[in-house]
Amino acid sequence: MGVVLLLMAVGVLVMSVGASKCIDGEREVLLEFKRSIVDEEDNLGSWGNHREDCCSGWAGVGCDNLTGHVIEIDLFGMDLLAKGGRFTSSLPFVELRYLKYLNLNGNVNLLANQSISSLFGNNGSMVSLQYLGLFRTGIGGTIPENIGNIMPSLTDLFIVDNRLEGTIPEGLGNMAFLAHLDLSGNLLRGQIPKNFGENMTSLRHLNLGNNRLEGTIPRGLGNMALLTQLDISENLLGGLIPKSFGENMTGLTYLDLGYNRLEGTIPETFGKMVHLTLLSLYMNRLEGHIPEALGNMPALKELHLWYNKLEGEIPKFIWNICTLKHLRMESNRLNGSLVISTLCPNHPLRELKLDSNRLTGSFPNISMFPSMVELSVGGNLLDGVISEHHFATLSKLRTLNLSSSNFTFNLTSAWLPPFRLEMINLMSCNLGPEFPNWIRTQVNYKWLDIVKYPTPERFG
Repeated sequence: MGVVLLLMAVGVLVMSVGASKCIDGEREVLLEFKRSIVDEEDNLGSWGNHREDCCSGWAGVGCDNLTGHVIEIDLFGMDLLAKGGRFTSSLPFVELRYLKYLNLNGNVNLLANQSISSLFGNNGSMVSLQYLGLFRTGIGGTIPENIGNIMPSLTDLFIVDNRLEGTIPEGLGNMAFLAHLDLSGNLLRGQIPKNFGENMTSLRHLNLGNNRLEGTIPRGLGNMALLTQLDISENLLGGLIPKSFGENMTGLTYLDLGYNRLEGTIPETFGKMVHLTLLSLYMNRLEGHIPEALGNMPALKELHLWYNKLEGEIPKFIWNICTLKHLRMESNRLNGSLVISTLCPNHPLRELKLDSNRLTGSFPNISMFPSMVELSVGGNLLDGVISEHHFATLSKLRTLNLSSSNFTFNLTSAWLPPFRLEMINLMSCNLGPEFPNWIRTQVNYKWLDIVKYPTPERFG
């Protein structure tokens, strides 16, 4: 699932007001880069072209007002390509020793088939660089062990949706100034270095999602006290969730461990993460009960626990998290009676998926969720009568899945639903002796499964 925080920050440049002109050698570096790329949309048309001062009017270039040194280059989304498909040597910008900000995000395949080592030179070549954005540039190869020596001042590193391979070097874990690290969407394998969490004391955002990482989650990862966002979803990680996550990372607002091979129970210590807005543990091998401690998350908007082996009843506190918009717990082993009661006025819940469990009882009172868009409780042991009252407030409902249940619909033939459904699955429900008139009003449907009745020719 993952959520990708990119900090692409376009246009945050320090432009000269005329007091200092750019330095000749640095202007030549910029022109060398321009000569080495294909710029079909002429985004860099202002570079050169009778404009000698690269600090004045050169697109995406920012300079220090006092010294004239180039300190920022922002080429976000300019669709630039290297001539011949690759740079013949290192990236020309490595010669800009005072460069602090380099944003190449969104230049698809600009750096294709090239590695960080070949493009960014040797130790200390970019000693001042603080921000490096390489989102979807096609860069590949491995992350050099000495990356901390190449860019010792780096605070923000984004190499997202590229072709990085190999393992994550321990040298990366020694970069004490890093605040934002996003390596998601690559081909990285091996284990998360154990020194992650020991030396990266400034880290606030870590995203290693959608790779091929394996092994267990390092205990030290839970010691990053300043971390607010952690995403290591869509990997091959196994073992238990470290209890240190809840004990030390109390400032977390976003935690995604989904689509791994994690085992054991959800730690009670998670209850200390009171600022969480998203908790995602879907598609793992977690078992046991849903801990009551999760009720200590008053800001929670999304809770994703689907496709695990969780059992027991759905805790009552779930319905009293008054910020909750998305609740997915389908495909577990949850049992007990499905009773929904809330003290939240105008509860914001939009998505409720509880299908494929072992829940019992009658159809729940869902009228307390006027924002509901998607309702799926099929594949349980639910039964009872469904009346017009249940749907009275659900004008936003678009998906209704009550399949493989024993519900009986008791609706008048004149009833006009307040919603316009796009997906209808009422397989095994008792809808009455004839094709229901209310379904005839649902002209926006893309999926309809009621099995028992042939669809009338004039329907839809």
